[in-house]
Amino acid sequence: MKQIREMGKEKKEIRKGKKERGKEKGFIRKVKQMAVVMMIMVFGVMSGYAQESGIDFTGSGIEPMWNVKIDTDGGIFFTSETDGIKIETPKPKFVPIMDVAGWSYDSKTDDFAIQVEIMKGDCTSGYEDVVYPYSVRVMITRISDKSRMEYKGCGKYEVNEMLNNEWAVVRINGRDVTENDFMKVKPFMKFDVSENKVAGKSGCNNFFGEAEVQGDKIKFGYRFGATLMACPNMEFEREFMKTITGKTFDYRIDGDKLYLTENGETVMELIKNNVN
Repeated sequence: MKQIREMGKEKKEIRKGKKERGKEKGFIRKVKQMAVVMMIMVFGVMSGYAQESGIDFTGSGIEPMWNVKIDTDGGIFFTSETDGIKIETPKPKFVPIMDVAGWSYDSKTDDFAIQVEIMKGDCTSGYEDVVYPYSVRVMITRISDKSRMEYKGCGKYEVNEMLNNEWAVVRINGRDVTENDFMKVKPFMKFDVSENKVAGKSGCNNFFGEAEVQGDKIKFGYRFGATLMACPNMEFEREFMKTITGKTFDYRIDGDKLYLTENGETVMELIKNNVN
């Protein structure tokens, strides 16, 4: 009987242990869920702030909690409340990463050197359904003792949703473009910034391809599809496609005008079409 009672006690202890471990796992899940919610809230707040303050890229992570904002013309702003670190740098240097779809922004202060490495590809925290277009790795070196810290998370470029319009070309490479030069409609581009796509008319032919918006830059792809109608003024169509293919421009929206610039020079001026 004594042995049976001991076995009963042992089973109760096992059940109690399982229950406690279940509670512990549930608590950990709740903490992680709260962290994910906080991460999403941080992204939301950062995005709202970014569009108001000229921030081009935002990134964030959990375990530990951290966030980074990049103004390509201003600086890098990194914060980790968990580690008690706050860094604000001068204008960063853009550094391509060879042979992969990635790049970094590098800068430093008197106390820290910081490198924000951005890799193109779907990214999640592992505890949420939100998918971000880039993975982010932040590497910080303390200059005084060369100690290093590394943070991993996800990020996205902040884009001006006003680009999601149809834009007619009014000037290209220093020359005015008029409707009289074309059979039906003036050449135009229509962007879909969420899908990294652009389509439109290069004259009388339709075209479509990739155009990725990265902060205040538009990066056009190297491959475009197009219809193959023979039309008057084919010279313009060839010039138009050559001007955008594989090129990266700074862009600026001023009222109903869109300006694409390269090295400070306006390459193309467009006006918003009044379409539904």
